Order: sequence, then C-alpha cells, then structure tokens
Amino acid sequence: MMSADTDSDENSEEDSDDVCPCERESHSDLGPIADDERIARIVRSIHLNKKGALKINLFSEKDLTQQGGSFNRLNHEDGDSAVARAKKTLEQSNHQYHGLAISTAENVRKLHIDDKRAACVVDSEIKDMPPYDDNPFHGDIWGVDGLPAEDIEQLRNELLALFSVEILRD
Repeated sequence: MMSADTDSDENSEEDSDDVCPCERESHSDLGPIADDERIARIVRSIHLNKKGALKINLFSEKDLTQQGGSFNRLNHEDGDSAVARAKKTLEQSNHQYHGLAISTAENVRKLHIDDKRAACVVDSEIKDMPPYDDNPFHGDIWGVDGLPAEDIEQLRNELLALFSVEILRD
C-alpha cells in the first residue's frame, strides 16, 4: 500500500542512501535537490481531460522507468521564466501549453509502497543536448529500481494527486 512517510529526516536520509544514491550526487551546477524545493511539471493538452482535470498520463510508465519524469526547479527560476521555458519546449510539438503542475521534492520522496521508498528526485541539468535548449533548472522523477508494473501504476496515481494541487497559467 502507498503512503506518505512521516518518519524523521534521519529515516528519510537512510531511504535515500539505500534506494536513491543518485540524489546525493550533483548532476548540475545547482547541486542536489533539497526537500523544500518546488518542482513543476509542464501540463500539455494531452494531460487534461474534457473537463480540464489532470489525467494519469502526466506521468507515464516510460517517464518513471526509462527516461525520467522531467520537471523544472522553481526555487531557482521565477514563474514567468518557467512559463516561457515551458512554452518554448512545446513549440516543436503538436501540444498546447496549459500550465505547470507543482509539488515539492519532499512530497515525492515521502511516497512509499509496502513501506519502501517509491520514487527518487534527481537534478539533471540539460546542457549541450540538441535539439533541446540548455536548461540548468531541469530535474527528473524516477520510480525506484525494481518496482513491479502494478506498483508503477500506483505510483503514477499518487504522483498525479501530489501535482494536481496548483496549476500556473499565463
């Protein structure tokens, strides 16, 4: 069963060391992502149902197991810049920008399945990776290694709930 961990920071650090060692290493000039950082996922037209509510495809299985669920670090980039970056990212696709779904790194790190940590939050700056523009604010959410398919599906639903709190539009 999925739950938010309410244990102390010490246990949270142990969890990170055991299943998410990549969180301790810096992959960008901004350094590892702190628990209190606000993280924003781009909401595209395909992420909304007919009533305008977020759909589970905000986080695909592929995002969580093969390529990382991209987000931007809002503690380091102001809202206007984040919106402009999101719109530019979508310029070459057939999807419209609809906003940014926002949560915190801590909320994602607290997700557990069967009392085990379910997701990692990693800084992953994009630099010199054409056709993508450089993005020092980029990060990824990953399901922990070895999660079975049914747990990935549960993780997707829990992430959706965390990121449905706030959507910024211009």
